[in-house]
Amino acid sequence: QLSQALEDLRADMEMTATDNKNLGNSEVELRNRVEELQKCNSEREQDLLKYQQEILLQETLKRQLTEDFEEMCKGKESALEELKQSCDKLMAERDMWRNE
Repeated sequence: QLSQALEDLRADMEMTATDNKNLGNSEVELRNRVEELQKCNSEREQDLLKYQQEILLQETLKRQLTEDFEEMCKGKESALEELKQSCDKLMAERDMWRNE
């Protein structure tokens, strides 16, 4: 009876040792997977930062182009007004010369 209990105890110890070994292997695999995921996460964060910076640059360029376009439109309006005034002046002078 004592020898059977001893035999059962040895079997339990072997099973526990096997379980511990398996758990150790699983822990190593999980740590490797965590490291891999952390590396992937870091790369994605870097990509995200790069894209955010690109978006900010594009927004700045768009704003600048919009301002430039608005300035050109103002310049065009001024030039058209000056042209109209010049045409009116020339027409008035022409009419004056014709009436003389």
